[in-house]
Amino acid sequence: MSKFFFQEGKFLTEKAVNEQLNSRVLGFFTIENPQRFILIMKDCDPINLKLPLTTELAFEMGQELSAFHQNVKPFEGIYLNEQLFKKVEMDVSSLKNIAVKDRLEELLKAFNPIKAKIEHDLCAYSRVVLHGDVGVRNYKLVNGKLRLIDFERARKGVNYQDFIKLFYQDFKLNKNLISSFIEGYKTKGAKVEILPETQVFLIFITAVGIMKYVEK
Repeated sequence: MSKFFFQEGKFLTEKAVNEQLNSRVLGFFTIENPQRFILIMKDCDPINLKLPLTTELAFEMGQELSAFHQNVKPFEGIYLNEQLFKKVEMDVSSLKNIAVKDRLEELLKAFNPIKAKIEHDLCAYSRVVLHGDVGVRNYKLVNGKLRLIDFERARKGVNYQDFIKLFYQDFKLNKNLISSFIEGYKTKGAKVEILPETQVFLIFITAVGIMKYVEK
């Protein structure tokens, strides 16, 4: 199989992570005018998960993400998720919907009294290589085993960032699914260490990022 990329950074990221996790990468090349980056890989014949999700499956999903976080190491050129307060300020200011923009600016101000506390927390725990797009669609059955695929958005950050979209969008905040996922995640020795305030801030910046994407 071949994967096409418009951005060199995503191409290099997908290649680097796969080279750490498996032997699927067979080769790569570039096409000019317009520029495309092509990654040639062994086909893994992925099978979609059966829905609705169960607590047993959520437990396995947590285990698989934990293994990813512990096994994938930072690589040359990895995107660093730094200066998140500055980034979210820029993202909010770039929004075109004035009513939404004003509301988000007010919410952002609410973090000011605990900004230093959150920044210290982020600095202490931004040490994991994140998958960057954890969701049901990126979990597949490969040779009968649950696996994560598609690593082009991998970056360095806080492990909790990889939980947010999954919990809110796919799990729809189902407490049983979330609890089972976290239990599975912890069985591999990983921990969720950030403060509740930092978790709320990360949820906020994720929502802003989605809003920015929707406006595009």
